[in-house]
Amino acid sequence: MADKQNRLDIITPKITWWIGSPSSIVLHTLFFLIMLSLAIFGYNATDILLILTTIVSLEAIYLSIFIQYTVNQQARVITEVAEDIGEVTEDVDEISKDVDEISKDVDELSKDVDEISEDVDDLQADAEKENVSDTETYARMERQIGVILAEITTLKNKELIKQSADQVGK
Repeated sequence: MADKQNRLDIITPKITWWIGSPSSIVLHTLFFLIMLSLAIFGYNATDILLILTTIVSLEAIYLSIFIQYTVNQQARVITEVAEDIGEVTEDVDEISKDVDEISKDVDELSKDVDEISEDVDDLQADAEKENVSDTETYARMERQIGVILAEITTLKNKELIKQSADQVGK
């Protein structure tokens, strides 16, 4: 059954495409001309018209079936595309939220850097006031920088943990 369905899925679009082609128009025109010209060769016009209308009616039925099949196929494709667009939209929303969070973290780091800069300026001012040696000033600065680096590392670790949790949640 599945094999027959697969063959139908392959053949039906080809038939539908061919019916809409210029060669199909030419073939149908020739067929109608031949059928109608049979009356010239002595065949009964009533019989010819009966056969012709029967063939045309059957062809119209099959054409409508092929058209509906094509419409169904297109509807299925459109539904799949709509689902894909929905998934992409969700991904974009998640990325946007992540970018916002990263932006906040960058702002926090920027504030920390500003505070460090102020601390360095304060240390330099204190050193100048106290006439502390350069060695002591650098030692204080290194301690302050160490504290700041520890804070930055903590922030980075929090962000990595958060990203890992988000990845596991997906």
